[in-house]
Amino acid sequence: MRRVYLVGFMGAGKTTVGRRLAKRLGWTFADTDYIAESELGEKLTTVFANKGELWFRKYERQVLHGTSELVDTVISTGGGTPCFYDNMDAILEKGLCFYLYLPPKAILSRLITSKKPRPLLHELTSEELEGFIETTLERRDPFYRRAHFIIDALSPDIVRYIEMRIREHFEL
Repeated sequence: MRRVYLVGFMGAGKTTVGRRLAKRLGWTFADTDYIAESELGEKLTTVFANKGELWFRKYERQVLHGTSELVDTVISTGGGTPCFYDNMDAILEKGLCFYLYLPPKAILSRLITSKKPRPLLHELTSEELEGFIETTLERRDPFYRRAHFIIDALSPDIVRYIEMRIREHFEL
């Protein structure tokens, strides 16, 4: 079961950290959002607009459960993935999980400057975005905090620190 899951709020750096981590380990990198977009043939913003969040969350669950077959893989999850259905239970059972924690102000700063389209933020003003982050993070944080490790996503040594925990855990 040499599989690592990265969870956390959007903008926490799961994809960036995941890619760097996989490269350092010599493992594969997978991102559940990219898998979904590839399988569906459209961007998640379009999926949310056309089919709705509930439909997407059910599909996302299938994508997540499909990652349980991957070996020597670092898997970045969507920000909401751990918070629906039995997703966090599956993550904890099928791999080693790291929560990339980022304070609300840092999330706001990253999302304002991000060029990546995010379905849940599609039409929010800056003020609405700040409120959305605070209320959504408050709701999601208990799910994220079930992770095996909680990591400060602002740490300059985040990739090295996670790599050390992985090497210890899997005795690499």
